[in-house]
Amino acid sequence: MESIVYEEFGGPDVLHLAEVDAPRPGPGQVRVAVRAAGVNPLDHKIRSGRMEAAFPTHTRRGAGRGGRRGGGGRHRLRPR
Repeated sequence: MESIVYEEFGGPDVLHLAEVDAPRPGPGQVRVAVRAAGVNPLDHKIRSGRMEAAFPTHTRRGAGRGGRRGGGGRHRLRPR
């Protein structure tokens, strides 16, 4: 699957499109298709390195990925 990733701290120029392995949901889990994602001020601070002490491994490839629903069967998710 394609994912926007960064492998070092920096400005928007460190972001790039990469092909990554799709996550595999375990028993009782689902994988959700993501068509769009928001970016908030904390995301910018983490990517720029200003929050490195609090999020030292956040930049590893694949952190926070989304994908298509899966996991061995159909699931109907309903609000409680």
